[in-house]
Amino acid sequence: MAATHLVSHSPSLRKSLKYPSNPTPNLSSFKPNFPLKPISRNLSIRATISTSEPKTQTFQHCFKKSEDGFLYCEDVKVEDVMETVERRPFYLYSKPQITRNVEAYKAALEGLNSIIGYAIKANNNLKILEHLRGLGCGAVLVSGNELKLALRAGFDPTKCIFNGNGKLLEDLVLAAQEGVFVNIDSEFDLDNIVAAARLAGKKVNVLLRINPDVDPQVHPYVATGNKSSKFGIRNEKLQWFLDAVKAHPQELKLVGAHCHLGSTITKVDIFRDAAVLMVNYIDEIRSQGFEIDYLNIGGGLGIDYYHSGAVLPSPRDLINTVRELVLSRNLNLIIEPGRSLIANTCCLVNRVTGVKTNGTKNFIVIDGSMAELIRPSLYDAYQHIELVSPAPSESAISKFDVVGPVCESADFLGKDRELPAPSRGTGLVVHDAGAYCMSMASTYNLKMRPPEYWVEEDGSVSKIRHGETFEDHLRFFDVSSFLSTILFKSSFISRFAPRSVLLHFGRNRLVDHWYRSLLSFSSFQDSFMASETNTGLSNGNGNAHSTPERTYQVVFAATRNMGIGKEGQLPWRLPTDLKFFKGITGTTSDPTKKNAVVMGRKTWESIPIEHRPLPGRLNVVLTRSGSFDIATAENVVICGSLGSALQLLAASPYGLSIENVFVIGGGEIFRDSLNAHGCDAIHITEIETDIECDTFTLAIDTSVFQPWYSSFPVIENKIRYSLTTYVRVKNSGVETVNQANSETPENGSDSFNIEVKTFSFLPKMIFEKHEEYLYLRLVEEIISNGMSKDDRTGTGTLSKFGCQMRFNLRKSFPLLTTKKVFWRGVVEELLWFISGSTSAKVLQEKGIHIWDGNASKDYLDSIGLKDREEGDLGPVYGFQWRHFGARYIDMHTDYSGQGFDQLADVINKVKNNPDDRRIILSAWNPSDLKLMALPPCHMFAQFYVANGELSCQMYQRSADMGLGVPFNIASYALLTCMIAHVSDLVPGDFVHVIGDAHVYRNHVRPLQDQLQKLPRPFPVLKINPQKKDIDSFVASDFNLSWNSSALTICCLYFEVGKLGDV
Repeated sequence: MAATHLVSHSPSLRKSLKYPSNPTPNLSSFKPNFPLKPISRNLSIRATISTSEPKTQTFQHCFKKSEDGFLYCEDVKVEDVMETVERRPFYLYSKPQITRNVEAYKAALEGLNSIIGYAIKANNNLKILEHLRGLGCGAVLVSGNELKLALRAGFDPTKCIFNGNGKLLEDLVLAAQEGVFVNIDSEFDLDNIVAAARLAGKKVNVLLRINPDVDPQVHPYVATGNKSSKFGIRNEKLQWFLDAVKAHPQELKLVGAHCHLGSTITKVDIFRDAAVLMVNYIDEIRSQGFEIDYLNIGGGLGIDYYHSGAVLPSPRDLINTVRELVLSRNLNLIIEPGRSLIANTCCLVNRVTGVKTNGTKNFIVIDGSMAELIRPSLYDAYQHIELVSPAPSESAISKFDVVGPVCESADFLGKDRELPAPSRGTGLVVHDAGAYCMSMASTYNLKMRPPEYWVEEDGSVSKIRHGETFEDHLRFFDVSSFLSTILFKSSFISRFAPRSVLLHFGRNRLVDHWYRSLLSFSSFQDSFMASETNTGLSNGNGNAHSTPERTYQVVFAATRNMGIGKEGQLPWRLPTDLKFFKGITGTTSDPTKKNAVVMGRKTWESIPIEHRPLPGRLNVVLTRSGSFDIATAENVVICGSLGSALQLLAASPYGLSIENVFVIGGGEIFRDSLNAHGCDAIHITEIETDIECDTFTLAIDTSVFQPWYSSFPVIENKIRYSLTTYVRVKNSGVETVNQANSETPENGSDSFNIEVKTFSFLPKMIFEKHEEYLYLRLVEEIISNGMSKDDRTGTGTLSKFGCQMRFNLRKSFPLLTTKKVFWRGVVEELLWFISGSTSAKVLQEKGIHIWDGNASKDYLDSIGLKDREEGDLGPVYGFQWRHFGARYIDMHTDYSGQGFDQLADVINKVKNNPDDRRIILSAWNPSDLKLMALPPCHMFAQFYVANGELSCQMYQRSADMGLGVPFNIASYALLTCMIAHVSDLVPGDFVHVIGDAHVYRNHVRPLQDQLQKLPRPFPVLKINPQKKDIDSFVASDFNLSWNSSALTICCLYFEVGKLGDV
């Protein structure tokens, strides 16, 4: 019988652990026999290992040679892939094989409560991780970045296990926040986990990583469970760790035991023997009152790297050795496969550079190297090598070393391989390269890491990682701010650590050592801090101080005259405002991060004590004096100034763990931060009711900030207010667009090809409130779920009936930004309507051709209007607005005084009888429909006056979502603004009600492209204040103020003939 040594040295745990002599026992009734007292301090226990042969073939290889000598991945010829992708080494995976490997483990674990914890270190490609997560896997992590990647890939944190012998405090804080299992590896590791639990304010589920002193009979570089390993806790110290866990009941909950044996295991009895030992430990630990639910055994199965056809253990062989043992103790089993899930799914594909001979040694030189795949050089590991295509018949088989171009004698992929002599450019693959290959790749000799592809289930090939480039390498050398960050951090911590760090951690010895080491920088701290704390922030002027390293957003409430408080308190209490504040500052789009709220000391003290610190956020209090209650509060940091706080939040660990920074008070801090260069956005509750205040702040600089979102007014506790978000432009100026300037944005002039700023930094709840999403979501709904209908054009549509969009006109103008809207056409057409004209030639003379198709002679003849002159559209919109009921003759007739002037009547009622419920403008006149070139689609509008605001609801019977609706929104919004202007009102709401909202089938693809774009802030409309007569306006009276960095230059083109029945 082969044997392994399992040594126990703990004087406080019972030692005589019994093992059954039968290598395949029935463990359902097995219980360890513990003596009442330990017999000696050192007792060596031998555990037998079965020599019985495994019964199941290991995973099959998915790369196979066909009868014609070509290598295939699934059913895809590798040589075809080489001809398609970029000419450099690349990794090629089989996605179906990954699925098959996972399913083999799931089948083996059937009937057990288990977690398949994929070892991310084996291969960290994000697409592969997302696929494994979708198959139900958990994740095993050994670094903070692996944890962040796992969360990014969507893994359930409660199925993630954080391993490692040197876990960092900031990484443990993230693990604690997310509820990840953490394996305790050492005394200092336990200290760090306790500190992280306190910082996160959460109890951490921990397992003890016990070093079982098992020889896994593998390469020493991948053995982790023997007594000389750097990993785990030796069992003579186990009682100390149990006592330490008991001493921290608020921070730690011991839920399991863990061991790790190593990689490439080929004898499953090693796994069983480790499980027997671990269960004995679990029994003893349970006897001390711990509720142990998890047995976590790490260590992966080997694979057939030699392609020899050797029979190796399968997942079922592995699990069957421990199944009854796990069931007998009612344990959840966690396993940690990596190599066996991913190694055999991939090849590194290379090209032959040439063949050479030195003396008696033959070499095949390829473009791949130890930089792309280091296992052979590092471990002297064997990986099978073959050509992707058949060699010429005259090529003799010889022994070759397969080497790369790296300047190292150790740069080889294989030695003494029997291969036919390949010609230059021939493909050559290194098999079983899915695990510990790309994840260990380097840029040695400036060999850039290669791209990765996979073959999908349908046989298509997709890129799942871009190859790195030389330009990528250069990006890492921007180090201009490194020194200042180091100086700041040492200075800041040495000044404030006595209050905010040492008290918080209760003189934790790790933090104490960290703090003392930083005090060595004190020789320059005072002069540095003196200059830093006096650094202000620019309030939008040209004499700005240096830009803070971290940008921020401001959240506050203010009256019309920017009053923000009275006698140190908020003079209002508004539930919706509080919900708005909590939603903005308390939510993140990345679940691995949280936000920071920055406030002055008075603001901190104004928060009810039961609500401070504000939960779920890092609270940053600005004070130069400090106080015991702030310094000892959890989740609170003290800073001397806003500038120092922003630098701190830009540095590690906060730079990675904080998503957004919000300045929340008080008055002096608002004056420093509002409109300053580092301010990205302002979220303001705008109080419209007059309320007395004694504290005021600056007005928002509307030349620098534009509205992103504004709520419809709310009335609570007799106070009327609205919630508005303003976003900063990238440049301080604005571009003004008017009709006198022919180079308007919609013309696509090169003068507007500027960088477009995105605003995804906004809180998700605010970003998605942009009113353009009303339109985009309706388009998406119609494309996804619309009814298929025929139409008179023969194109066909997808249609939805009875839709509504509501736009707020109080702060901005709804000109869509994800597509090109012909603004000049909107203005000129509306002025044409207002004039009562029916001649398309009036528009043509101004370069507006949107009605040309319906005004052509051929079209008019085709609809039976053969006596109609070209350009004569009949009694369309403008005629009905200004001469409703008049007899239509032609476009040249003067209709002055004829019919009913609806538009004038609307304006009169708005001014003189605003409560009238019949303020209606109708273009729908059934008696005239047959005389029109196109029956009106936007049929009628109703106007409503309240609180000094004018609102409009327009009903549109038929709406072309791609071409017509963006134009219609802008047109009726402009009409509402014009009528409000001449009536001395302000614009309120524009409600767009649609009967048949449809997408033409030939518009689906461009609209889907549009749906991928992100909106920008709507522009602000300014109307010539001198014009007070609806008939006096000209195009130059309307200016759109566009933030220059927010100008949309993205265009959406449709094939346009005539307007059709839009």
